[in-house]
Amino acid sequence: MLDLGCLESALLLLSAVLLTAFCVLVWWKAVGGRVKELISEWRRLPVFWKVVLPLVFGAFCLHGSTKNGNVANVQVLPVVKSNYQSGNGENHSNLVNPVNPVQKKFIASSTVRQNKGRKPTTRTDLYVRSWNTTGVWEESFWFEFENDFVFPFGTNHLKGVELLSWGEIWSTHRKDAVLAELGEKVAIGRGVSRFEWEYIAASETNESKYVYSWYNGLVNRETNSVINGRIELMRSGDILVATSGVERIIPRELSFEYDGFGQDNEWVRANFTNANEILSIGYAQWVNDQVGVDLTNGLYKLIVTVPEKPLEITELNVGDYSVAITNAGEYVFLLEKGVEYPLSVFPETATNFIYSAVDDVSNMYSRQAFNGYWTRDHGRLELVVPISPLSFIFPRIRWNPELYVTPETW
Repeated sequence: MLDLGCLESALLLLSAVLLTAFCVLVWWKAVGGRVKELISEWRRLPVFWKVVLPLVFGAFCLHGSTKNGNVANVQVLPVVKSNYQSGNGENHSNLVNPVNPVQKKFIASSTVRQNKGRKPTTRTDLYVRSWNTTGVWEESFWFEFENDFVFPFGTNHLKGVELLSWGEIWSTHRKDAVLAELGEKVAIGRGVSRFEWEYIAASETNESKYVYSWYNGLVNRETNSVINGRIELMRSGDILVATSGVERIIPRELSFEYDGFGQDNEWVRANFTNANEILSIGYAQWVNDQVGVDLTNGLYKLIVTVPEKPLEITELNVGDYSVAITNAGEYVFLLEKGVEYPLSVFPETATNFIYSAVDDVSNMYSRQAFNGYWTRDHGRLELVVPISPLSFIFPRIRWNPELYVTPETW
């Protein structure tokens, strides 16, 4: 079968050779008569100039070869290596390094956007366009997230992923860091398959996410076996994988220990020995009953208000209590006066929580700022809240009790 690509390359090469020959012929006709005169003038030059002039000329050439020019006005297309098998059994392979398919090639600016009609961006669309134009089997590039999107992974927030053409996504450039995969290794066949990606903002769905889609992917490069699949990376850290219409969710693996979500029944049972008593009236009501009004049992209540649903499951620690927060609302803790309780959140960017404390449920002393002290009949409250990941002040809460004696002269 005639390869049109090879024929086109041969014609271009022949045209270049003929054009060069024509230019040489024109130059010779124009200045050929002056060549002997120039040689004679060179021979009459002193030895000093015969040495200096070539050195100066060589220095200028060397300096010019190190210049990149105005790269802002140059568009560089990535040379994507393909290696897939067509239906007739021909193996089209020009893979650079078949041992390590992860190949970093270049960084270039782009004025072309291929996906979903969005505005032009950088090299991402150049890679995707090359994959779809030439076909590809084993290729990858670093996909950098936009729109301040991050993907929770362990204790980190990924700002990009390694995107592999055959249907996998890695958290790093290493193969042992697979985030998600279609389950079947696919090739993007030229003129047969297509790959697309899309960012969906939270205003359009429950949460923002990146969607990567493979259409008519050639399973193991076989044209008689194709699948459609997609991988969705959600801001919460969950992953959706869909192949041939079947979807499955891969929940985020939290990097901290937790019991239940929020202060549900599972959380109560894990933190209190009298869980049945508490659950019979409800945890929030039980805490209010313990604090009461004008009681002298040395107990008070801390209220942490979460104004809106966190972008991801957030860990709140109050002393030995740990809560996995998934929704907006109030989270209450029964604490003892005279004891210092460390406060912390993870991720540390969860700085919009509101902290308040009450000794009697009929009165509320709230504090949203950096530090605060209150003096009432029931003692003094010291509260330092987690306000910044860069804060060097140890977040904590401590209600110092006071002792009163009657009469004062006793």
